[in-house]
Amino acid sequence: MGKLILVRHGQTEANVERRLDTRLPGARLTEYGESQAQAFGLSVAGSAPRALVASPALRARQTAQFVERESGIATQVREGIHEAQAGELEDRSDRESHELFMKVYHSWHAGDLGVRVPGVSPGTTSSSATCRC
Repeated sequence: MGKLILVRHGQTEANVERRLDTRLPGARLTEYGESQAQAFGLSVAGSAPRALVASPALRARQTAQFVERESGIATQVREGIHEAQAGELEDRSDRESHELFMKVYHSWHAGDLGVRVPGVSPGTTSSSATCRC
């Protein structure tokens, strides 16, 4: 039986600045993020992956490039794979914005999909879009 490996992108400029960054194309990897992605690429190359899929986000594509280099598997960029959107909180770095975003995100995980981030469709819309991927 095959194995599914999920990896989050390496560190981005937005991570360092603590900015909510969900809009495409998004922030690029930092040098440290590139080293994280390279280390992951080296670690997974020995397991002979059969497919490599990434979201259209710049950070995801950059991370996948390191896996691609080490494994020889071409990256398939798939529209529709994306994170929850920050809406009006996009690019904000203040504590209140982060707390609100996480409160909504945790509500969705608890099954309350009617809660929304200001400027974004409710979780029911995001959930159904995610399921089609």
